[in-house]
Amino acid sequence: MPTIEQVSKRVFSDNNWLKKCALGGVLSLIPIVNIVALGYLYQIFLQGRSGKGISLPEWEDFKTLFLDGLRFLVIGLIFAVLPVGL
Repeated sequence: MPTIEQVSKRVFSDNNWLKKCALGGVLSLIPIVNIVALGYLYQIFLQGRSGKGISLPEWEDFKTLFLDGLRFLVIGLIFAVLPVGL
Protein backbone atom coordinates (compact mmCIF):
# COMPACT_ATOMS: atom_id res chain seq x y z
CA MET A 1 0.00 0.00 0.00
CA PRO A 2 1.50 3.34 -1.00
CA THR A 3 2.18 5.93 1.67
CA ILE A 4 1.07 9.56 1.56
CA GLU A 5 4.61 10.63 0.68
CA GLN A 6 4.80 8.23 -2.27
CA VAL A 7 1.43 9.36 -3.60
CA SER A 8 2.34 13.04 -3.20
CA LYS A 9 5.63 12.59 -5.03
CA ARG A 10 3.86 10.75 -7.86
CA VAL A 11 1.08 13.34 -8.18
CA PHE A 12 3.39 16.36 -8.10
CA SER A 13 5.78 14.79 -10.61
CA ASP A 14 3.11 15.24 -13.30
CA ASN A 15 3.79 18.42 -15.29
CA ASN A 16 0.07 19.27 -15.50
CA TRP A 17 -0.84 18.54 -11.89
CA LEU A 18 -1.96 22.09 -11.15
CA LYS A 19 -4.27 22.23 -14.18
CA LYS A 20 -5.77 18.81 -13.40
CA CYS A 21 -6.30 19.59 -9.71
CA ALA A 22 -7.74 23.04 -10.44
CA LEU A 23 -10.20 21.61 -12.97
CA GLY A 24 -11.26 18.96 -10.46
CA GLY A 25 -11.71 21.60 -7.77
CA VAL A 26 -13.87 23.81 -9.99
CA LEU A 27 -15.98 20.87 -11.19
CA SER A 28 -16.52 19.65 -7.64
CA LEU A 29 -18.11 23.00 -6.71
CA ILE A 30 -20.84 22.82 -9.37
CA PRO A 31 -23.90 20.73 -8.41
CA ILE A 32 -24.58 17.70 -10.64
CA VAL A 33 -21.30 18.32 -12.49
CA ASN A 34 -19.45 17.35 -9.32
CA ILE A 35 -20.35 13.74 -10.14
CA VAL A 36 -17.69 13.95 -12.87
CA ALA A 37 -15.12 14.89 -10.20
CA LEU A 38 -16.25 11.89 -8.14
CA GLY A 39 -15.65 9.70 -11.19
CA TYR A 40 -12.14 11.11 -11.49
CA LEU A 41 -11.51 10.30 -7.84
CA TYR A 42 -12.95 6.82 -8.40
CA GLN A 43 -10.46 6.21 -11.22
CA ILE A 44 -7.60 7.22 -8.94
CA PHE A 45 -8.87 4.80 -6.28
CA LEU A 46 -8.99 2.03 -8.89
CA GLN A 47 -5.37 2.73 -9.80
CA GLY A 48 -4.34 2.45 -6.17
CA ARG A 49 -6.33 -0.72 -5.62
CA SER A 50 -4.83 -2.42 -8.65
CA GLY A 51 -1.33 -1.88 -7.28
CA LYS A 52 -0.15 0.05 -10.31
CA GLY A 53 1.54 3.40 -9.91
CA ILE A 54 -0.85 6.19 -8.98
CA SER A 55 -0.93 9.08 -11.43
CA LEU A 56 -3.45 11.73 -12.30
CA PRO A 57 -5.47 10.57 -15.32
CA GLU A 58 -6.38 12.95 -18.10
CA TRP A 59 -9.75 14.70 -18.15
CA GLU A 60 -10.86 13.15 -21.44
CA ASP A 61 -13.91 10.92 -21.35
CA PHE A 62 -16.52 12.86 -19.36
CA LYS A 63 -19.24 10.27 -20.00
CA THR A 64 -17.18 7.52 -18.36
CA LEU A 65 -16.18 9.86 -15.53
CA PHE A 66 -19.85 10.72 -14.95
CA LEU A 67 -20.89 7.04 -14.87
CA ASP A 68 -18.02 6.15 -12.53
CA GLY A 69 -19.02 9.12 -10.37
CA LEU A 70 -22.59 7.85 -10.15
CA ARG A 71 -21.28 4.43 -9.14
CA PHE A 72 -19.06 6.03 -6.50
CA LEU A 73 -21.95 8.17 -5.22
CA VAL A 74 -24.28 5.17 -4.87
CA ILE A 75 -21.62 3.18 -3.01
CA GLY A 76 -20.95 6.15 -0.73
CA LEU A 77 -24.65 6.64 -0.02
CA ILE A 78 -25.06 2.97 0.82
CA PHE A 79 -22.19 3.10 3.30
CA ALA A 80 -23.50 6.37 4.78
CA VAL A 81 -27.19 5.50 5.00
CA LEU A 82 -26.90 1.84 6.01
CA PRO A 83 -25.28 2.45 9.42
CA VAL A 84 -27.69 5.28 10.19
CA GLY A 85 -30.66 3.09 9.25
CA LEU A 86 -29.51 0.26 11.47
